[in-house]
Amino acid sequence: MANTVIGSSIVIDGEISGDEDLVIQGTVKGKISLKESLFVEGSGVVEADIETQNVEIAGRVTGNIAASDKVELKSECRVVGDIKAPRIVILTAAIDDSSLMEARALRVRGLVLKNSDPAYLLECLDAVRLGKTWIDPELAVRSAQLEEAFSGAARPALAPRERQIIRFVRRGLRNREIAKELGVTEGTVKVYLHAVFEKLGVSSRTELAIRADEFLAESFSRN
Repeated sequence: MANTVIGSSIVIDGEISGDEDLVIQGTVKGKISLKESLFVEGSGVVEADIETQNVEIAGRVTGNIAASDKVELKSECRVVGDIKAPRIVILTAAIDDSSLMEARALRVRGLVLKNSDPAYLLECLDAVRLGKTWIDPELAVRSAQLEEAFSGAARPALAPRERQIIRFVRRGLRNREIAKELGVTEGTVKVYLHAVFEKLGVSSRTELAIRADEFLAESFSRN
């Protein structure tokens, strides 16, 4: 089936729907609804909710993704939003503890380190295609160690929005910037931050940023 390509210099603001594969090298804002596959290349920027069969992302996507078959995330991609799909495969050069435990909580079916044996990727794709789960051996060991380390944790559970707040603090965003990202008031952000400080027992924004990976990893280990 032929591909439709949105070139790197093109910006589209609106709704895209169709029956064939779509390759995005430029920028799309709005909504994407396809019957086949979507490919967001490294230069691609998508600010839209996505509904399609398969999605492969190497660029940046902000929006919720619903795929009827598979979502494949490349190591250089950035995704902000919810992902719903029967099969999720992640190929990454590196992954921190919180992202690893989040992938586990999301029931990611395939997880491969980019610098691992090239045969691992083929093994992973074959396993996922058959409905199985395949995790890079190095990451499987790390995941088990983290699970054991957090097994006796007694901190209160974090809500999804509180996890978002922690991520933004780790990135160094100010309250005003966080409010803009979330579409809420600055006062609401302060309320969330106060709740997070209370739950985690931290006394400063700096401490929260430094220990963010630990707190997030522990939170996802409970899912």
